[in-house]
Amino acid sequence: MLRKFFPTLFILLLIMTPKIDSQNFHSNFNVSGGWDEDFDLWSWYKDSRPFIEVNFGFGNVKHKKFMGDFAKVGLGELKIGYSTLDIASEDYIMELDDKYIFGSSITNKLRSGDATAGEVESETYRFGFGRRDGYGYRVGKVIIVPYNQGAFVWTRIDFNPQGGLIPADTEILNRYNKAFRFGTLSEAGLKIEIASLISLNTSYEAAIIFPRHLFWKQAASFMLEGIGYVSIDYFVNEVMDSTPAAAPIINFLLKNGFAYGVYLLEREKMNWPFETETPLTMETFKVGLTFTF
Repeated sequence: MLRKFFPTLFILLLIMTPKIDSQNFHSNFNVSGGWDEDFDLWSWYKDSRPFIEVNFGFGNVKHKKFMGDFAKVGLGELKIGYSTLDIASEDYIMELDDKYIFGSSITNKLRSGDATAGEVESETYRFGFGRRDGYGYRVGKVIIVPYNQGAFVWTRIDFNPQGGLIPADTEILNRYNKAFRFGTLSEAGLKIEIASLISLNTSYEAAIIFPRHLFWKQAASFMLEGIGYVSIDYFVNEVMDSTPAAAPIINFLLKNGFAYGVYLLEREKMNWPFETETPLTMETFKVGLTFTF
């Protein structure tokens, strides 16, 4: 059983390891003596504030090859993590970096109650961890940050069809029903800090649930996606150096445009660009409150 999780955990450790600032990296490494005593790989933790976030939303379960209809769903979600919000440039461009764990309940009972005849009810529980980052603006005491967010998720779905299904649809549901499945999600949103303690959030999430693990194809797909994000970061840093006021918007548009493009490709082939299965997807609009301490 554990062997099934090792490939995923290996990828997660590679991708989710905190970024090390290159300048600090070189200044803390002594060629003759190794690492200086004050080097701290997890230095982001010391400068972060703990936060708790609650989100509510509504959305849809989808599958490109499913011929029936899924009942619309509602979402309740809790996040716990650490947040860093620092000046990035000038005195009004801010940089947000949140890392968190979360759990969600997603069911049609939170949206519209019982499904209509012919629809497929679903009750979903999920947990995972992720990262949210972006650049924003300080306007007086208010800070507005358009952000991009990504997470790794384990999802369990219980399906309850309200009527007969064709065999092909039944086979699709059986690939997921009453079992934990690994997946990813991306989210574009806006975080508005109205006080040092409270922030308002609104976002749109697109999640993919894989029916199975294909380690090498999954790793290669993640690597290609990672190259895209690194390239965007490099370009945004160049914009920040030349025109800081434009960087938050450019970062938001490029990262979320790229993330949604990847989502559109992967909802056809779960490990694009490889010929792989069509996955289950969820698209959700969310609003929430963040309490940062």
